Amino acid sequence: MPQSKELRSALRDSTIDGTASSVTGTITGNYITPFALALGADAGAIGLMNSIPKLAGTLVQPFVGRFIKIMGGRKPACNTMTLVGRLLLIPIALIPFIFTTNPVWWLIGLLSLSQLASNLAVTAWASWIGDLVPQNIMGRFFGRRNSIGGMAAFLTTLGAGALLTRLDGMFGFTTIFLLAVVAGLVSNFYLRRIPEPAFHDGHHMRSPISEFRSELRKNHNFKRFVFYISSFYLATYIAAPFFAVSMLKDFNIGYEAYALVIAFNMLAVIISQPYWGRLADRFGDRAVLAVCAVFTTLVPAFWLFVHEPVGMMFIYMFSGFAWAGFDLATFNYLLGATSHKPSYIANYSMLTGLAVVAGPLIGGALAESGIAVVSLVGLSTVFLVSFVLRALFSTLMMPGLAEVRPAKWVPPVQVLLWKSLTVYPLRFLTHEMSVAQHYIYHHRPRR
Repeated sequence: MPQSKELRSALRDSTIDGTASSVTGTITGNYITPFALALGADAGAIGLMNSIPKLAGTLVQPFVGRFIKIMGGRKPACNTMTLVGRLLLIPIALIPFIFTTNPVWWLIGLLSLSQLASNLAVTAWASWIGDLVPQNIMGRFFGRRNSIGGMAAFLTTLGAGALLTRLDGMFGFTTIFLLAVVAGLVSNFYLRRIPEPAFHDGHHMRSPISEFRSELRKNHNFKRFVFYISSFYLATYIAAPFFAVSMLKDFNIGYEAYALVIAFNMLAVIISQPYWGRLADRFGDRAVLAVCAVFTTLVPAFWLFVHEPVGMMFIYMFSGFAWAGFDLATFNYLLGATSHKPSYIANYSMLTGLAVVAGPLIGGALAESGIAVVSLVGLSTVFLVSFVLRALFSTLMMPGLAEVRPAKWVPPVQVLLWKSLTVYPLRFLTHEMSVAQHYIYHHRPRR
């Protein structure tokens, strides 16, 4: 483990890496669906595009431990695969010009290769960084890191939307995806500077699946966590890929309005990441996870009643606020429940990945089937089904989860639910303003 000065330097490099990586992830995450629609994809193809690449990335998870051993450690495994995944964005950017026949299928194939590489990298990174960051600052560090990355994502979203509006045809998409490659290379540069703590897990790598099954049998809390998150992701991804389709295809809001709506989501993430990090350190990851599960469950229900850009902005802001806490708590809970073992994380990723694969297929099939549910059809049916399943899985599975990280005090969920929307945000803002005022006072120019 690095000494204090080395640790500060490593955390700083990790923050820069995360910021550059968020630029790449924002472009590929928010603009791949508009790109596919521009290439002629329908709702069914969008479902396949969100499933097949994730399936490729999921199926490789059982082999992550062996891959890390072959590569000589988590750091070289992560560095190599992140580089491969980002370089594959170059042919994706050039699809409109060099793959004019069946471009959507070329997009799905190249995304699958990129996703496979990225999944190998992410699992190695989670174990590596989980050992590097001290437990007592984990919530604050990732909250701050994600918040800075969120600011970069916010600016990237607005910039990419402006470029798409002002550049003609497919040239705009090619430009923003090549910019994503550049940001990815910057991320890789700083990723290579971060030290890797000593790691010895040879036995676990020799038998990752059997070891994981044994862990599930022994650790009932971890088993409940894995199946809850998998179920919740299944319900989530029934609807998640189709919010963009609804905005661009059904309501035809345009790229700049689309970018603005997405940017409001990023803004909410920027503001709320440190907030949720502090609450997780104080009350525990399980409490934050429970509260944010309620909030994220409401998101698809809101889409049934809003049909104009202003309303969509508010939904995306609320969604960013809710998912910032849910993702942070899930990540921290996973690290606490697995002792950072990469093969445990890999098999967890495999199970949740299968849910993420199945969700868009179900959503695409529902959207194309014409089935009516309480007079709702098309994407409205998709959003309703997602809402009902999220609520059902949380109600049935969340009460069985126990906290894995020490908490100062764990209030009842209903109390934290209310205060996380009212009292605690005001306290957080007051504290941040006090810190900012103190900083300005002590760093003001002296005369």
